Amino acid sequence: MRGIAITGLLLAACNFDASGIGSETGDPPPTTTSTGTGTSTDPSSGSGSGTGATGSATGTSTTGVDTGSTTEAPLRCGAALEPPGSCDPGCTECDDDGVCTIDCVGDQSCDMQQITCPPDRPCFVQCAGPHACEQSTITCPIGHDCRIQCFGDQACRQMDVQCGDGPCTLECNTDGASCADTQFYCGPNEGRIICNTPQDDPPMVHERGGECSCTMVELCSQ
Repeated sequence: MRGIAITGLLLAACNFDASGIGSETGDPPPTTTSTGTGTSTDPSSGSGSGTGATGSATGTSTTGVDTGSTTEAPLRCGAALEPPGSCDPGCTECDDDGVCTIDCVGDQSCDMQQITCPPDRPCFVQCAGPHACEQSTITCPIGHDCRIQCFGDQACRQMDVQCGDGPCTLECNTDGASCADTQFYCGPNEGRIICNTPQDDPPMVHERGGECSCTMVELCSQ
């Protein structure tokens, strides 16, 4: 009988199910999951043991640093930056010596206008055509050469020329009335009126006074 009892106890021990045993508080036993490197304990379960692996982030992160270039957009092919001292907007063109040319070409093209040369460069005003600069006022630059050329019938009739501090020249060409009744106001520098044709009503010279001459050639008044 004693041998039979021992055998029964051994059989009962072999068939014992441990899953039914909880913690002291009656909670269900903890569950474990395999991670390939150990086991991790479900935190919602009761206390347990294991090597619980923690995951590591493998994604990339941004720093938020702006690495964009601070230079301006590159110039297009064949273009270049404007050089300093470029031609003034009021000029028709500027030559290699920096002389500003103002073209008044054609019938009444600049009549009754205020024509002001840029103050920082020599100036050449061309009045070509009938009444091209009639009754206009030309203001020459300060300290630079100024030259006004008149071609055509009454091209510069009753025009006022205000010379600056630089040399100043008025040229009356091709027609006897190209500079009819023109008023030429000299500056402190040399001033002169040149004619290749006698003028019916010669221009008037207004001298400022000073060491420099302000003259009109004899042909203008013959």
